[in-house]
Amino acid sequence: YFKVFFPDVYVEEVLRALVDLGERKIRDAENEYQVHRPAQEGDTTMQEDLSHMLRAPWPFANREILQRRWQLPLDGVAGGRAVVLRSFEDAALFPGKPDRVRAFAHLSANLIRPTSADNGERVPGLELVTCQHIDIGGLVPDWAQRFLSRFAVTKGLEWADKLREHCLWRRQLRAEDSKTSMTLPAEGISMSGPSRLDAPVVTRRLPMEPFTGKQVLQEILDIETRCSKATVHEPGIGPWEDYYGMESSFLNDEQDVECLMDEPKVKYCLCCCLGSPTVVGYMRVILADVFLNDVCSALLNREERLLRDPDSEYQVLREARKGDPTSEEDVAFVWRAPWPFWDRDVLQRRWVFPLGDQGGRAVVMRSFDDDTLYPKHAERVRAFVHKCGYLLRPLQTDPEALGVELTVCQQVDLGGLCPDWAQEYITRWAVNHGLTWATELRNHCNRHRRREGENEGEEYVETLFDDWW
Repeated sequence: YFKVFFPDVYVEEVLRALVDLGERKIRDAENEYQVHRPAQEGDTTMQEDLSHMLRAPWPFANREILQRRWQLPLDGVAGGRAVVLRSFEDAALFPGKPDRVRAFAHLSANLIRPTSADNGERVPGLELVTCQHIDIGGLVPDWAQRFLSRFAVTKGLEWADKLREHCLWRRQLRAEDSKTSMTLPAEGISMSGPSRLDAPVVTRRLPMEPFTGKQVLQEILDIETRCSKATVHEPGIGPWEDYYGMESSFLNDEQDVECLMDEPKVKYCLCCCLGSPTVVGYMRVILADVFLNDVCSALLNREERLLRDPDSEYQVLREARKGDPTSEEDVAFVWRAPWPFWDRDVLQRRWVFPLGDQGGRAVVMRSFDDDTLYPKHAERVRAFVHKCGYLLRPLQTDPEALGVELTVCQQVDLGGLCPDWAQEYITRWAVNHGLTWATELRNHCNRHRRREGENEGEEYVETLFDDWW
């Protein structure tokens, strides 16, 4: 169950976005949305049979679902609408794919209620309630069921954000079309939506002492050592020393480290305090079918970064000096946050170091302030990365062989002034995106190597690992 308010969207816009085949394909281009049996002419409930795919976070299999859908008025609510669904089985209608798990929706509904009284005037504003009772399918351990449930909850607000933005965008297109039959009110429609929840912070206490890449690397290794020892919800793996005189009292012996996943090839830990916007995150994944050099290139190369994340506005503001063994560079990028939060932007200094004696690499970063180099944006919050590191270690003694252990450690002040629940939500959102990020990184490396092989005239053979995660 979740409920969200759209103060600037109309009921019919949301209804159209939910049930129209063309609009669903625009909103969810990768979800393979299909209508197998359209509604019969004259059917007031608009009964239809449809299917789509639910993309799951790595390392879980994607889900697919077959449902019957009806559209009904909401009794006692003027202008209210209900879109209700329930799964059924029909292998001939929808055989599915062997690499996916069939989910079953016992009950699912989108309830749309206008928030304004029906006084004859057409005004925006609605309450959208989504209720679902779903068997996500598959045989997974308890921790995985809990993680998938959290993932689904987090995706709910992202889905609502995209739904609202889609409705506003489609309205704008219709308004610009001179042939449209829809007459929009000349006033009273806000295209920008409600104000964001988290306001930018004007001042920040910065470290007083200078820092070096080696010092940042040492702190990253300290985070790795402490978090690698944490088990599921282990309290107090501190104290966390502060090399630069920064306040870090939230990282102490009383602070809990929540280990969200703890498997041989995947581990994810989080340490945060709702009274502070600063969070420490730790993730370790095994990427068994990629090469270490490919991962380094994907992380460091500007063109590859923009290929992986074109919306990040990734920039190299100061390139490394010739002959610099640490390849020190100043970079900037944007973290896109889910509505109703402000996007974050980051200005960082980055170094590259050897790691161990078997060809490992460490990419470490730390924020700094320079408004001349990277001016603050009026509609973004400046996040401050106290430390961040990508630790890459080959799985084989030969660093040119397949297989990489990737560990990501970071201590980030997300910035902004927002209520406790919002800090918790945006932190959980960032954590759940970690595994998605790792999946996209792996896929990018494999696609990039495939293209290189094709360009060189070599036959590319994709290496498959049944248990690669």
